[in-house]
Amino acid sequence: MTISATPDDQTWFTQFRMGLWPTFGDNVKFPRDEKSVDQFFRQMTPDTGEFDVPVITSALVAALAESGPASLVSHSQGGIPGWFIAMASENVESVIAIEPGTFVFPEGELPDVIPTKYPVPVQGIAVPADRFEVLTRKPIAIYFGDNIPSEPSEVPAWDFWRGVLELRFPRCAGVAD
Repeated sequence: MTISATPDDQTWFTQFRMGLWPTFGDNVKFPRDEKSVDQFFRQMTPDTGEFDVPVITSALVAALAESGPASLVSHSQGGIPGWFIAMASENVESVIAIEPGTFVFPEGELPDVIPTKYPVPVQGIAVPADRFEVLTRKPIAIYFGDNIPSEPSEVPAWDFWRGVLELRFPRCAGVAD
């Protein structure tokens, strides 16, 4: 795909809820020295192609067929294919989802889209009930970090994460905030 030469690194500072660039939030524990901030920005990489969930899923399922049983750890946008990999591979014994970008739901139980200030709305993904059932038989731990507002925010990235929490947590019996 075509990669824009426009830098957008500072957006990730806000997306990861470290503060509003260039100001750190009061409770953020990230080191604030120049070298640490430089290393943070060096981890940013552009999207270099289409985000193709079926291709990612089939590749990881094939890798798990070679490696054998594993716990699958996913993060953010990678949480989306993580759910599909866990449903498709018997070798995924458990899932640890760190701030997954969305969740899957059985067809017919998809919640309403959650409007946010983010350019992309927060919405779940419908999957066949029998595939969802496979996922429910595996231990799953879901983790979210700090600084996610409980009320709508004017900061689009923060409002996105509020929407993701709203999408998931009210629908989980026994899940604590």
